[in-house]
Amino acid sequence: MVSRRDFLAGASAFLLPQSSRKRPDLKSSFALSPIRFREVAQRAGLDFVLQNNPTPRKHMIETMPGGVAALDYNNDGRVDIFFTNGASIPSLEKDSPKFFNRLYRNDGGMKFTDVTSEAGVAGAGYSMGTAAADFNNDGHTDLLVAGVYRNILYRNLGNGKFEDVTEKAGIKSDKWSVAAGWFDYDNDGWLDLFVVNYAHWTPDFDRYCGERDRNLRVYCHPKYFEGLPNTLYRNRRDGTFEDVTAKAGIAGHIGRGMSVAFADYDNDGFTDVFVTNDNLPNFLFHNRGDGTFEEVALQAGVALTNNGLPVASMGADFRDFDNDGLCDLNVTALAGETFPLFQNLAKGSFQDATHKSRLAALSTTRSGWSNGFFDFNNDGWNSRILETVRSATFRWKRALILHARTAAALLRILTTMEKSTSSSARLASRRNFGRTSVPARTAGSS
Repeated sequence: MVSRRDFLAGASAFLLPQSSRKRPDLKSSFALSPIRFREVAQRAGLDFVLQNNPTPRKHMIETMPGGVAALDYNNDGRVDIFFTNGASIPSLEKDSPKFFNRLYRNDGGMKFTDVTSEAGVAGAGYSMGTAAADFNNDGHTDLLVAGVYRNILYRNLGNGKFEDVTEKAGIKSDKWSVAAGWFDYDNDGWLDLFVVNYAHWTPDFDRYCGERDRNLRVYCHPKYFEGLPNTLYRNRRDGTFEDVTAKAGIAGHIGRGMSVAFADYDNDGFTDVFVTNDNLPNFLFHNRGDGTFEEVALQAGVALTNNGLPVASMGADFRDFDNDGLCDLNVTALAGETFPLFQNLAKGSFQDATHKSRLAALSTTRSGWSNGFFDFNNDGWNSRILETVRSATFRWKRALILHARTAAALLRILTTMEKSTSSSARLASRRNFGRTSVPARTAGSS
């Protein structure tokens, strides 16, 4: 099992609309359609390099950045890409352009232009995750950037520029936030905001982990960091938000949050929330429909794997992988822990299907950060994209696991990249021709 020192990049899950399909005949013969990706970042003008600014003191935040969002910020019908970035340590300031968050406009023809400065989204602070959505229902996609004591809400002005409305909107920056997501928990037609928080940390934290005698310092295990509650903001529909964390029943649950995913897993008409926790039991917040949530992960069967122990849960996707009309859960973790797959059995319960799906054997030697189910070959079945790192060599690999036409289907690793790739997969049909593309990031050194 590897420690978190093997990670130099990371961040949150990006949700696409669910679709309901009739279960096909599982006995019918089916030949797997080939799936291939071409790495075109340089040719496309996507030259972003993540700067996590690693230091000899091995600060935990260095292992966490950054995030990716795919959005059409200028409503031209083409998907643009936004990356978050790190900052100087210990100041936690973006005191050099190399630390700027970056927005790339899709010009068509697989060409992108860096429009960060003109759009006004270079950012501030040590940024982690990001979430894109139209929070004020004006028809323009806005951006939330989660970071280390610096969250930023950008309102899209509709003219190619964004305005920082963080303070005006009532969004706080009082915690180490790593991810966020938009969802309408009260069904009022306005998107609310869920912010995932990790742990108490300051630049003064200087616990030495490793072997002093050999002058071998490593990143400390997460157990040395006290967890935090997550934050829920209700959209007031006037451009501002109310912190309803306590009122909604979220505040009493302390974890080390890594990502968030949303779905109505019990089909009661209200969106529920799943949060992965690092080396702590995961959370499943069941939406009661009255503005409050009940944490039910343990009784639902998604807090822990079958061995009864928490894992280093990181990425999460809440989607129907077996086309039975029920949203299932998939989580990434570290090598030796597998990437748990929880199959929705209806009536509020899940079963650990990691082994019977063959995902256990395929993932046990890998460490993963982000993940998602998507139909890459347009066959009506979700494939799975994830991000993994091979320990000991630090060679990042992107693996695509293809799901064939059965819940316990043949799974194959299809693509491998020897370079560093992004820490948070966000998927989009970049050329609007019905295929899904993967924006990736390269991790650099300062």
